Amino acid sequence: MITHSITPSEQRPDPFAPPARIEALAEATYRALPAANYSSLKVLLDRSPAHVKGLVRKETAALSIGHLAHTMILEGHAVAERFNVQPKIERPTTNQGKAQLVAWLAEVTATAPPASDEKAEGKRLDAQLAALRLVLEERGITVVSQADFTAAQTMRDKLMGHRKIGPLIEGATREVTFIAEHRRSGVLVKARLDLVNETAGTPIVLDLKTTQNASWGEFTRSIGKYQYHLQAALYRWAYAEVMGRWPAWCWVCVESEPPYECAWYEPERKVIEAGEARMEAALNLWADCEQAGRWPGYAEDLQSISLPSYSL
Repeated sequence: MITHSITPSEQRPDPFAPPARIEALAEATYRALPAANYSSLKVLLDRSPAHVKGLVRKETAALSIGHLAHTMILEGHAVAERFNVQPKIERPTTNQGKAQLVAWLAEVTATAPPASDEKAEGKRLDAQLAALRLVLEERGITVVSQADFTAAQTMRDKLMGHRKIGPLIEGATREVTFIAEHRRSGVLVKARLDLVNETAGTPIVLDLKTTQNASWGEFTRSIGKYQYHLQAALYRWAYAEVMGRWPAWCWVCVESEPPYECAWYEPERKVIEAGEARMEAALNLWADCEQAGRWPGYAEDLQSISLPSYSL
């Protein structure tokens, strides 16, 4: 099988033609690639095909601190470009506090606060804050608190200081994109792997998870809830399809609350097999939707409903 490894700066007739391994690909470019991935396949199975086409990704506070920690660990050079730490402002809901925040945002964005017809000072400041925050959003900059920034730094340091995990991360290539065509369904698949260590013997994929609870029992539940086994199966398959050999897989977990403990887990074979079954089902359903040109939502017929066995 012919493969190619490229960087975004290389000129090719179709730089994303499968099978491909691409390093240093911008996240926005990856998201725009028209292919199935873990997130979309998970939505397909969890909800419906219609949700794949209509769901809008929302940023949450939990996602922000997790995203910040991911960026610190995987793309340390990009932290200053994507995040800005908000200074501590006493009573930020008062007009004085709002004015301080407007002044700081104007400095950060190098943008003058927009004029406003609002006569009330509070409403004028609110309008200026909204406009300046929109500038930040358009530039892809997330404002975080000093507490969250410090927590993310601690998470990074704890993980990198781990006696066994740290060296594996140090020797790994970060955020590697694989593009492959699933032969049985014909679906084009993309996968963005957090960390790939290929320094010796069997390649190891390290999938980074930030979580409030990294204990064995809680993470076992998370695998089923978030279909992490589907992700592991899809990413291992994509790697093997492009590189011609199967990698080992480990989930690397770091907690987002003190004491910021770390743990890492490898899936048992039955977990991978369950993930592979989910992957095949999802890709076959995806192919059916593409061929029919129809992405249906929930069933129209009345359905009876029960409780899971653990709730009965």
